[in-house]
Amino acid sequence: MMTETAELTTYCATHPTVESGLRCNKCDKYICARCSVQTKVGYRCKSCIKGQQAVFNTAESRDFFVGSIVAMIIGAIGAAINIFPSSFGFFGFIIAFIFGGAVGRFTADAVRRAIQKRRGKNLFLTIAILGTLATLPLITVTSLAGMLFSFAFATALYSSLRGINVRR
Repeated sequence: MMTETAELTTYCATHPTVESGLRCNKCDKYICARCSVQTKVGYRCKSCIKGQQAVFNTAESRDFFVGSIVAMIIGAIGAAINIFPSSFGFFGFIIAFIFGGAVGRFTADAVRRAIQKRRGKNLFLTIAILGTLATLPLITVTSLAGMLFSFAFATALYSSLRGINVRR
């Protein structure tokens, strides 16, 4: 007596004409190669990935305004203070670079407190750009020292807000 094995053909939930044996490890629906996203824990469908990312994007529209204002005020104050060390010649450049990084880090902490540690897709980039714009008038006053301050400020502000750890 012969036994026949009936194979059940399964299809992608999004593309019903594409055969697939792969399932999302979160919602268990069938997905094809175009719909799958490889994660550390296996393959997931794009809708599960979007749902997971939405959990992390908690920013409100006012956070863009509040965070930018805080960054611009602290950046402008730091830039104004940085005018004095720029008269020290070469050491003024070093001071401007170090001071810019410190002010950027301090600004990131102040912004985080002001927006209550909420996160958003373009929130940190927007805040870093507007905070850096507040330091740009310094470039016209002090030239190279101002550029070093603005660069260090922008780098420290953005990397600190994004959670990029420079130190190990």
